[in-house]
Amino acid sequence: MVLSRRHEEPNRDLAMLVQLVAVELDIDFHQLGSTTFKREHLQKGFEPDSAFYFARVSETEGRELDAEIDPPSGFDHRDRRDQPLPEPFSHFAAFGVPEVWRYHRSRVTFYRLEGGRYVETLSSTALSPLTAEVATRFLEERLRMRSPQWVRHVREWARQQR
Repeated sequence: MVLSRRHEEPNRDLAMLVQLVAVELDIDFHQLGSTTFKREHLQKGFEPDSAFYFARVSETEGRELDAEIDPPSGFDHRDRRDQPLPEPFSHFAAFGVPEVWRYHRSRVTFYRLEGGRYVETLSSTALSPLTAEVATRFLEERLRMRSPQWVRHVREWARQQR
């Protein structure tokens, strides 16, 4: 797949938003970008646009992550205008990914894994003060702000959430 600016900018901005909020809330994380996750026994794999680990960060420090025992806490970003929600993220569910974020049609949506299926949720489990509405607003504001101004704006918001 050829990645365009329209795809990558929101992906990178959303990843930066996650990092900024996590740092300001003093939440430890690993950022893995678009790491490929495979489970041979399931004959499944996936490569999210961005993946994060929030849970068990200290347990995974200094070693290669194993998709068999270390599912990412992460999120995926997709902005393909006419693509419906995939089989509600069955590939992520098979790995036990607890939370998926989707950027589609200029809107951020959060999904939480419940009973093997993803259900839409208003706020992030990993970054609890952050709601889908706030994340969407931040991405909209990013289009109108210079990078340093936007970073300061996000950090100030996150500090107020402590």
